[in-house]
Amino acid sequence: MSSPKLVTRQAFGTQGTNKNCLVFYDDHHLMYVCGNSVVVYNTESREQSFISASHKAVGITSISASHLKKTIAISENVSDHGIVSLFDSHAPYKKKKSINCKDLGSNIVVATSFSYDGKYFIVQGGAPEWNLCYWNIEKVPKLLYTYKVCSHEDQSVSSISFCPDDHTIIAVFGKGVGRLLKFQEGHLKQLGMSLRRDYANFTSHAWLSNDRCIVGTEGGEVLLIENLDFKFVIFFLILFILFF
Repeated sequence: MSSPKLVTRQAFGTQGTNKNCLVFYDDHHLMYVCGNSVVVYNTESREQSFISASHKAVGITSISASHLKKTIAISENVSDHGIVSLFDSHAPYKKKKSINCKDLGSNIVVATSFSYDGKYFIVQGGAPEWNLCYWNIEKVPKLLYTYKVCSHEDQSVSSISFCPDDHTIIAVFGKGVGRLLKFQEGHLKQLGMSLRRDYANFTSHAWLSNDRCIVGTEGGEVLLIENLDFKFVIFFLILFILFF
């Protein structure tokens, strides 16, 4: 006689200590971290499905989804390094492959992001090294380059992303960090860009087009970047128009 197994039916609560632990992977499915699982919530049927971390995982530190809605990335803290598991986005969420992130210099994966075509993937490690790893995952995952983002102890990274139509351009933002990187000739190189906010805490960002990006700060500003140049503060401009 086989032993009975526990089956998760519902889970409540979410991970509040890590930033990148909640995301929509399509119009009606919300993913969020709850304990040692990722809850996939259908906003129409109000049903929950679950993707469990491996038995070796200490915790889940970030999640992301490909733009083509085919793959879900779940980052796990496994003792001395991070592991990213890639799952099919269709139930029952079968694991497709794993990425062993020993070059992060950290056991924490802070953030991950897919290129629009799903062929390339970036993984941002946490303290103490704050390394960003650039991968080709089209077939067997292949590490292309490792870039150290932070050079000072008071710096950190909170969000990363690919340019929508150019997998060689990467945006990296965080506390005291605001830069664009380009993968060229086998290396990641920093592009010349000034936000005029050297010590700001950039809490979020989003691409509007291939050459335009908006960035939010902890101080409540929303900045517009266009063609690698800082243009103006959008949020304060809106307030000025509304009140004057």
